[in-house]
Amino acid sequence: MSESKKRLYKRATAAAAARALIDRIEAINSGTADYPYYNKIESVILFGSFVNSDRPNIHDLDVLVIHDDDRTLMTKFHDEHPGLFSDYLQDLFSEMYLKEKYLRNRKTIYSFHSNLNEGPEIVDIAKSDKHIVLCRDHQICDDALTKIHELSGR
Repeated sequence: MSESKKRLYKRATAAAAARALIDRIEAINSGTADYPYYNKIESVILFGSFVNSDRPNIHDLDVLVIHDDDRTLMTKFHDEHPGLFSDYLQDLFSEMYLKEKYLRNRKTIYSFHSNLNEGPEIVDIAKSDKHIVLCRDHQICDDALTKIHELSGR
C-alpha cells in the first residue's frame, strides 16, 4: 500500500492503543489471557514514528515483541491445541501467533515485529533510535505509562 493511502491516527489514539497493549501484555504474563500461554512475553519495545517524531498524526505503532524461545513449551502448546494452522511451522509457532493476535485485539494501528520471525536484527533496529520499553524481563516497566502520556500530547 502506498504511503499516502495508509490511515493516519492521532497521537491520543496511538497512546490509548499503547496503554491497551500494556494491559494485554500483563494479561498474557499473569495467565489471565484467553489461552494459558506457556511462553510469556519477555520484552516489548515501542519504537518508530510515535516515539521519534512530533507529528500530530502517525501511520502505526511499531511494536517489537520479544518472545521467550522455549521450543519444548511451544511443542507442548502445539500438542494441546493441534491443527490451529495448516502449515506445520506456523502450527509449531501457533502460541506466538495467537499471542500477537490477542495483543492486536482487532486493531489495525499496530505493526508487530518479532525476534522469532525477523531475528535479532529487528531488536537492533528497535533499539537504535528513541524507544520505550513497555515490558522487560516479563514485567511491565513502571515508567512506560508516564512516557506514553508525555508522547500523546506532542
